[in-house]
Amino acid sequence: MPGEAINPFKPAEQVAPKVKCLLYGAPGVGKTYLALTAPGPVAVIDTEGGTAFYAKRIGTGKLSSFEVLTTKTFSQVEQAIAYIRANPDKYKTVVIDPVTVLYETLQEAAQMKRAGRRNDPDADLEMLDWQRIKRSYKRLMTDLVNLPVHVIVTAREKELTEGRGDQQRHIGWGPDAEKSTGYYFDTVLRLVNGKDGREAVVDKDRTGTHGLSQRIANATFDRLFAKAIRAGKDDTGERELQSDEEAARTDAATTFADQREKLSDAADKAEGETLRPIGEITREGAIGKGDGLHSRLEVRQTPNGHHVGWRMELGDNKAIPQVYADGPLATALLMAYGMDTERLFGLPITVTGDLYEVHFPGRRMYHRLHVTRITTPDIILPAPAEAASVGMFDEPDEAEKAAILAAERAEAEGTAA
Repeated sequence: MPGEAINPFKPAEQVAPKVKCLLYGAPGVGKTYLALTAPGPVAVIDTEGGTAFYAKRIGTGKLSSFEVLTTKTFSQVEQAIAYIRANPDKYKTVVIDPVTVLYETLQEAAQMKRAGRRNDPDADLEMLDWQRIKRSYKRLMTDLVNLPVHVIVTAREKELTEGRGDQQRHIGWGPDAEKSTGYYFDTVLRLVNGKDGREAVVDKDRTGTHGLSQRIANATFDRLFAKAIRAGKDDTGERELQSDEEAARTDAATTFADQREKLSDAADKAEGETLRPIGEITREGAIGKGDGLHSRLEVRQTPNGHHVGWRMELGDNKAIPQVYADGPLATALLMAYGMDTERLFGLPITVTGDLYEVHFPGRRMYHRLHVTRITTPDIILPAPAEAASVGMFDEPDEAEKAAILAAERAEAEGTAA
């Protein structure tokens, strides 16, 4: 039937048993050794030289054959993962040992760039820097768990506390990595020294093989995962975890783009108001305060986020003064400045958006800019990778340029009058 909704769901399919494990623990507890007991050949991304003393032990005990890439460089790690994805039969297991170093490298690199921009070697990381760090890190985690091989990622251990100052108290131990790391893996284990040697304590296990907080003595890959692998030997499904970047691109082309459609909704228009689209335009200036519904620099809650409008202070005789952002874009802008519009007043800003000619009975025509991209000294919204999908960098065609120029002239003449 026309207009009938399409069912987006599909039958559940058991994923082929490829181990995805995060392993953390104190120094010297045996994280590297356990990782090297995984099926070989093993590809090891060694970020702190931990495999240097294991080469001569290949084939003895439980150790598998392995090859090593010794690096702390995030870009090299991404290239290595891309190679394994393109050559899935080359290795049976991929190990990153430890991921802690990669997360630290991303932070140090971001701090160096921030220091260069500020000409201050002690400049602190800002929110935009953290967004870029986390985006790169999460992209790597998604690429790892989607590999059609076993994946073991080790991390250093850190103490978990709650409270502040003298009121802090110990509540446990966790992996020293970006805080969302554990969510990507099916199994999370803490390696400890037990009474009878090395023990793995289960923090999480989606395979259903081990119970929460269970302790597995003399932990090796087979002892931990052989049962789950045997149980799924006939399963053929593949993991298809969508990356944050892919999801953002989709939402940028739909959720953010859909805000343009809402310009025709009654909730966003005064009664009797009509709008004529002209084209996309970019303006640089500062955030001012206007008197109109869409430019008062006041926050309004909307069903899909927030609304914030302002008058652009341009200073170049280009009269496109009424500007507003809606939905997730407005929410992101407000959150970046603590939901405080006073912090926005006077803020240097560059906006890209859709220009509309506004007609209202009994009043002269004016123009309104619905923002789809925002750049301030502190943030870029949406982030560059997402923005490219929406066509934010597309040049308007000649007809649009002519219409925009005519609109500016008409607006300037009206303002002067």
